[in-house]
Amino acid sequence: LAAGKHVLCEKPLSDSLADARAMAEAARNAASIARIGFTFRRTPGIAYIRDLIRNGVLGNVLHFSGRYWTDYGFSPAAPMSWRYKGGPGSGALADVGSHLTYISEFLCGDIRSITGGSLSTVIDKRPLPLAAVMGHDHVAVSDTFEAVENDDYAAFNAEFGTGAGSFEVSRVAAGHANSLNFEVFCENGAAKFDQRRPAEIQLFLNDGSGNENGYRQVILGPGHPYIAGGLAMDAPEVGFGQNDAFGYQARAFLEEVAGLSEEESLPRCATFDEGVRNMELLGAVTESALNNGKKITL
Repeated sequence: LAAGKHVLCEKPLSDSLADARAMAEAARNAASIARIGFTFRRTPGIAYIRDLIRNGVLGNVLHFSGRYWTDYGFSPAAPMSWRYKGGPGSGALADVGSHLTYISEFLCGDIRSITGGSLSTVIDKRPLPLAAVMGHDHVAVSDTFEAVENDDYAAFNAEFGTGAGSFEVSRVAAGHANSLNFEVFCENGAAKFDQRRPAEIQLFLNDGSGNENGYRQVILGPGHPYIAGGLAMDAPEVGFGQNDAFGYQARAFLEEVAGLSEEESLPRCATFDEGVRNMELLGAVTESALNNGKKITL
């Protein structure tokens, strides 16, 4: 930023809240653009649920229930890597909990407090690798083990302005390679989302008799966020995958760099201030967990 370069940063914004705040301050004072990559805001199903809440179709949120389960660490033979290093809250909570908490506030508004924070390390040591570990890859391992320093699993409850939330994240959920699911319950109905079908939601609206009400499948198409004018072929049921969200993210960032107005471009990427907010939220979960589930006000 000091050199005048535009920056698109991975999440979390930094490895410490102090550094993240310094980065956000630098971004506010820079002439160049600084954004952070919370890609799930680009997912059509999530963006559509946000629209349904904001335009009053679903109405005020009463309850959000979400989980993000992964299984890259379920095997005790999975090699030690940087993912298993760091203090409390830097494991599954920071890795995938950052996405889930960001989505919850994207849909439901700011979280006001955290209670019942819980962090668990269920595999307490990992074998050292005999080759470089790339991503979530498994490689040959040695007979030497090192202690795992952070959380395999985290859970907590939250209070929003108009409702409550429950959250669960894991990196040891065998059979769930990348399973992000949530349900949001509102005054006029509810919506379900499964990341394995990112351009589809299940929608319940309380607009019929009790004998007819139920969830309906809504397959998103050109009339929904991010599909019209975004995909190479924006016809109904062509489909959308998680990787497409990264393309949207890059496009939104480059459109802003190119000087397109917000009316002409895709919605902007998240700001560094939003990255700080997410780290503060995860820090509150960790603080709650380290204090026997104490209520932490944000």
